[in-house]
Amino acid sequence: MVQPAGPESYGPPESPGSLMRSRPGSVLFLLGTMLVLGSLSVRLSMPPRPLPLPHFEKAALHRGIGRPQVQTARHLPPNTVPVSVHFHSQYDWSFLRGLNINDPRRLDRIRHRGGVPMGTSDPSCDDGKTNLTRDWEDGSEPHLCPADQRLLDVPPKAGRVDCQRRLPDDIPLRHVCMNESLSYSAGIPTYGHHRPLWPVYGSYRYLPPQRWLHSIEHGAVVLLHHPCVDPDLLRQLRSLVQRCIFKHIVTPSWRVERTRPLVLVAHGCTFQMARVSTELVVAFIRRRALAGKEGRLAEQGQFRDQLTREARAPLGSDVNDTVLCPFYPPRTASDQLFDEWR
Repeated sequence: MVQPAGPESYGPPESPGSLMRSRPGSVLFLLGTMLVLGSLSVRLSMPPRPLPLPHFEKAALHRGIGRPQVQTARHLPPNTVPVSVHFHSQYDWSFLRGLNINDPRRLDRIRHRGGVPMGTSDPSCDDGKTNLTRDWEDGSEPHLCPADQRLLDVPPKAGRVDCQRRLPDDIPLRHVCMNESLSYSAGIPTYGHHRPLWPVYGSYRYLPPQRWLHSIEHGAVVLLHHPCVDPDLLRQLRSLVQRCIFKHIVTPSWRVERTRPLVLVAHGCTFQMARVSTELVVAFIRRRALAGKEGRLAEQGQFRDQLTREARAPLGSDVNDTVLCPFYPPRTASDQLFDEWR
């Protein structure tokens, strides 16, 4: 005998009220699903949240002595030049070894060596005129580029910043007379022994590192360029530097890489580049200029050999560089890029 179907299989549909009373768990699950789907549809209809600029990732890079910290620009807007920033160990050990210093803790007990006063013209030491080619690197015409080595089309390449971490002000730098040879290891020095007379700020046909390192000690920014660099690329960066800071030097140098033919040098830091980014250049100068033991010294130099154009105070600032890069907004998204990580 066939049994009649129960109320679970047949009959009129339950009303919403009876459904809520009989199956409260199902109703709560249904309401939760509707809320999740509604929130998702709202998120999909909204424009994407802009990525922070710059956004950095930390990494450790083992290169010789110490473990430099590395900041890498991870998200950059279109047409922005990428750059990696490397903070190296606190001291340049190769430099300290040359001073016979094995323990950096001794630096605070070592006074300025040499006893040669700076800024005083002395024919028996440095008069800015005698035996000058002694310091010239790479021959008698270090500013000239062979015609077959012109860098007219340098491939795009990320910029690179290398800085010494917390470079102390009391490193014993020495004024060396012209009767002594003065040389540096390969690469671009960012501090070291130098000649007593420092250069007049401005652009030079050629200026050796024995001179511009003294400018670095006084807080200057030095623009080094490969002798074969594209003139238009050089003009672009030189114009930015001239509008940013009075205390600047511009000179060719064969120490500069062909792949990154432009370099900014400040106390303890270099910024090598193949392309010019206004924002990154401004951020580097604002963060790294006027550093060092005598970084705020505003006195003009005395050395003028090969000077082609003397520096002028940027519009909106003065010879004391009270305002760095006054033409640019006071705050940029790249400001923190060149700060040391604590």
